[in-house]
Amino acid sequence: MAISLADYKRSIPLILCFIFGILYAFEWYVDIRVGDFSLSYYLEHDMLNYFNAMYSVAIGIGAINIFRIHYRRFTRRRKYWEYSLLVLILIPVMAVISVFGGRWAIDPKGVVVPRWVYDSLAPTWNFLYWNIMSLISQTMFSLLGFFIISAGYRAFRARNIDSIILLISGILVVLGQAPINASVWPGFETIKNWLMDVPNVAGRRGILLGAAIGALAYGVRVIFWYERRPTLAGGE
Repeated sequence: MAISLADYKRSIPLILCFIFGILYAFEWYVDIRVGDFSLSYYLEHDMLNYFNAMYSVAIGIGAINIFRIHYRRFTRRRKYWEYSLLVLILIPVMAVISVFGGRWAIDPKGVVVPRWVYDSLAPTWNFLYWNIMSLISQTMFSLLGFFIISAGYRAFRARNIDSIILLISGILVVLGQAPINASVWPGFETIKNWLMDVPNVAGRRGILLGAAIGALAYGVRVIFWYERRPTLAGGE
């Protein structure tokens, strides 16, 4: 009976998920030792290097995908294609400058790559990273602040008892965090600390526990082949 390529694409990812899922469960509960070899130490230290390599490859694949999307948009002259052209130019330029002249350059001491290459590209990288990219990131976070305020305004409308409690708590936290609170009434800071240390921590721990249980259940489903969407085993 012939086995098609589609069968391999469905079964191999599931088998790998099962093997590595069981191995990482063993890391926490069972330490298999053969001579000087320790499975727990290998998974915790040596295997991490392979995952870092896979992570780097995934970032590279993501960059290639972004390049393809913007290249298609540029060639077809879709709306705002000028920004796609900037992306097409800056992705390879920033990649080359980062590899040879950036803060995390591949050879900053000039062992293999000539030192003058690093000295020539380092000022350009500093300008692009600190004067452009860093400022753009700060601008984006500043704009997000306005969206957070807008969302908070809609959430804090006193429409029922829950929203009233949320509104009062938010006002007290804001007043306790403001620098002028000590001049108005020192008790605002005490109330703010209690709200942040007791109800806030309790709610956050409940959310984290719920998310952890959900992640555990999802991981078990993936390991034992009940969840096939992450591995494309369902034929999607």
